[in-house]
Amino acid sequence: MNWRDKEWVAIKSLPGGSEQKPHRDFTEAEISRTRDVVLYRGDLVHADAHHNTETYHLHCTLTVAGAKWKKSVAEAAPFRVFKCLYCPTTFKTKRQLYNHPRFCSGNPDKLRLAQSYAERNKRGGECHICKKVFPLYNTMIKHRKKCEEEHRKHQ
Repeated sequence: MNWRDKEWVAIKSLPGGSEQKPHRDFTEAEISRTRDVVLYRGDLVHADAHHNTETYHLHCTLTVAGAKWKKSVAEAAPFRVFKCLYCPTTFKTKRQLYNHPRFCSGNPDKLRLAQSYAERNKRGGECHICKKVFPLYNTMIKHRKKCEEEHRKHQ
C-alpha cells in the first residue's frame, strides 16, 4: 500500500486545564471527503479531558492510495454523557445526575436542598393506596413502592 503521512498534530493538556465537552476530532464526512484516515481510531472521543499531569496526544492523518474505509464503530456510537453543573463528575444516566446535586460539594444550594429534604422527611406522608400514615417521608416512599407492586399484582 502507498501510505503517506499528511499532517501531525500534537495536543498538549496542562494540569488543571479547562474541561472539554465530548467531541470527535475527525468525523466520517471529513475522512471520506479528504480520503484520510485517523491512525489510531480508538482515540476519537475526548470527554471531560481534565488532567492532573501534563499530557500529550499525537494525531496523524494518512493518505492511503486506493483504500476504502468503513465507518468506525466508535464514530457510530452515540455518546450520551450527563455532566454536573457544579463539578467535573459525569453520569451515564439522567437519574444519577438528578440525585447528584444534593451531595455535590460544588453546589451553592447544597445546604438549602439538604434542609428542604430534611423538612419534607419530617412531615412524613400517607400512602395513597392503603392510607397508612408514616412519620417519615422516606419510610412512606419505601412502603408505597411495595404497596404499588402488590396492588398491580392483584389487578
